[in-house]
Amino acid sequence: MRRALFLHTQKTAGTSIQHIARQFYGPDNVTSHADYEELGVAACGTLDFVSGHFGYEFARPLMPDRYCFTFLRDPIERVLSLYSFSAGRPAGESPFYDVAREEGLEAFLRLAHCPEPVYREMFWNHQTWQLAYGRGAEFADKPSRVVDEFDGTEMLAMAKLHLSTFDYIAFVERFDDDAAAIFKALGCGKVELVRANSSANRPSTEGLPQATMDLLLEFTALDRELYQYGLDLRKSYKPKGLIQRIFGF
Repeated sequence: MRRALFLHTQKTAGTSIQHIARQFYGPDNVTSHADYEELGVAACGTLDFVSGHFGYEFARPLMPDRYCFTFLRDPIERVLSLYSFSAGRPAGESPFYDVAREEGLEAFLRLAHCPEPVYREMFWNHQTWQLAYGRGAEFADKPSRVVDEFDGTEMLAMAKLHLSTFDYIAFVERFDDDAAAIFKALGCGKVELVRANSSANRPSTEGLPQATMDLLLEFTALDRELYQYGLDLRKSYKPKGLIQRIFGF
């Protein structure tokens, strides 16, 4: 089987992919979620299947000689799924989750107006942020930057450029087909598709107050453009090679 890297943006079916990966690579050979923070880039590099909520700058040194993929998701659906997930978390686990559980969707979305970058990056074009630079750079001995340091136009251009360095651009909306194609390319056997960590009772956009819809549209403008770019890129996609992965062009 080929070595793999999966850039797992939160609420883009990543837990399901990791469950499948463990069937083939073994539980001790697959990272997930925040494991990269403890392991760092060097230890991650010793494993065959690296995944997690890290951004592109952490992923970059691990990409050569690996089959690299990521999933995109309709940006508004991703945020609504994040809200549903957060509202279901135990009390006191995180102030972020407490707002969702106790104050509702609009208050949850307004966390993006907080001065704390950790909250803003969860909402404000999070998929674009992760693909442009993203979380975890400090664990790869790179400068730790926050989303507010980037101009939106610059960030979107970087994310589009980096997206084209992946071997496969997958979409949550066609999870079954894309997951099967990815694991086939990795040289795995027949895949038993598993849906894990899905958010129950996710609200629909239908009937949402206009103020709430305005927030959703405001915080996903770049992500919606990136998502469409990914769909267009997929139609005539040719992954870039090693040099482009290392230098990002």
